[in-house]
Amino acid sequence: MAKEDFIKIGKITSPRGLKGEVKIYLYTDIHNLEIYKKFYLEKTELIEITFHSSNKNVIIARIKNIEDRNSAEQLKNKNIYIKSNQLPKIRDKETFYAKDLLNLEVANKQGEIIGKIVDVTDYGAGDNLIIEFSTNSKIEEYPFLKSVFTKIDLKNKKIYFTPPEII
Repeated sequence: MAKEDFIKIGKITSPRGLKGEVKIYLYTDIHNLEIYKKFYLEKTELIEITFHSSNKNVIIARIKNIEDRNSAEQLKNKNIYIKSNQLPKIRDKETFYAKDLLNLEVANKQGEIIGKIVDVTDYGAGDNLIIEFSTNSKIEEYPFLKSVFTKIDLKNKKIYFTPPEII
């Protein structure tokens, strides 16, 4: 499995208490944590995590061998990943993971390739796709809406794009 086959599922935001616990902001549903078996710190270090209480998207956790607040403080702003092979298989052809959109060619209404998807973001109000345009390497972010991204063709690695009208 290539190094880029990691999926970011959370970020350590701060230590909690004096015994080495940390707060993790989750980018996944809390119930998914039961499915995942192996967690990685910054894609390199396999870590053992015990999850405790949660409040919305923040969970309190203990990472094995982190025994005090100073050690936990060193983990602040580090990301937690899983390998993509831990994700459940999707059987519905209309459903996909955000990672499946990365590197898709972006085509306009006429089918001309105008760029590629370089990232998927979510700031809480819905997903956004980041396009790097071929002509000028300009990078722009657009809401992932059916009116903007009119067709997704995973088989041919294309997504069709209609720029939103500016009001």
